[in-house]
Amino acid sequence: MAVGERLRRRVVTVASLVRLQTLFTAPPDVVLGAALVVAAGRSVPFTHLVGVIAVSMLVSAGGATLNDAVDAPRDAVANPERPIPRGYLSRWAGFGLGGVLFAAAVLGARAVSPLAAGVTALLVATVVLYDGFLIRTPLGSLGMGTTRGLNVVLGVTAGGTAGLPWPLVVAPVVTGGYAAAVTGMAGRQPDGRHRGPIVVAGLGAAAATVATGWYVAARTPSLFSAATAFALLLAFFLWTARTIVTAYVAPFPAIVTAAGESCVLALVVLEAALAAVTAPLWGLATLAFLVPAVGLARAYPVP
Repeated sequence: MAVGERLRRRVVTVASLVRLQTLFTAPPDVVLGAALVVAAGRSVPFTHLVGVIAVSMLVSAGGATLNDAVDAPRDAVANPERPIPRGYLSRWAGFGLGGVLFAAAVLGARAVSPLAAGVTALLVATVVLYDGFLIRTPLGSLGMGTTRGLNVVLGVTAGGTAGLPWPLVVAPVVTGGYAAAVTGMAGRQPDGRHRGPIVVAGLGAAAATVATGWYVAARTPSLFSAATAFALLLAFFLWTARTIVTAYVAPFPAIVTAAGESCVLALVVLEAALAAVTAPLWGLATLAFLVPAVGLARAYPVP
């Protein structure tokens, strides 16, 4: 095999392991957290924001790699096209790479602040618990929701604190709750007879819409901020409603799984609505990550 071909395969292998398609769904959590800090009247140094965004992506990459290593025996049957079953990387090398990415995340967070490092360590522990155990139990959805909520808290640490005054705490709760609700639908579906995860996702999307609408009203932002937030919230509602109804009408495994993945992307729009309450620019900064997230998801669908 030519050197160029070997290099290309290594790059593709790593990109597949870290789920390059989903890496850009993590930064919106962090940007929302930073927006909440600004809404509370504190400042967020730009370098700290960039740092925690990078840390969030490292944790996401480590979690995806660890998931592949843990699931290697099952993927050998269900997804033989994944890098580890194909022999491009050993299972233990996958564990090692995941560990390196997690360590890099904690060290990177330490460069921001000890508080950011502590939240990152807690986030890593939650991801490891999710990948290693919770994902195969009824608590899996709760585990995923917790990781998304902690990711928002990681963004909050960019402002030198991990606490938020009421009602700002509603934002990470809404984010984590919605993520938990759609996790079951985004997972691999065994057959097309069960609509339970679809109903839960629908209830989660409805609850997130109502809670976010209340949050926008309670924060009494400027007219421009309110209009931006409600426009984004309407886009989120229409996106998820169409997606979930389609899955409910035709609950075939491929359709339901695709709908779940679409609802995960819709989380970025929900977070943009929450961030827009601080200022429209924060909403747009959050929404900007949807472009690479959608583009990569379409170009490189996760097997």
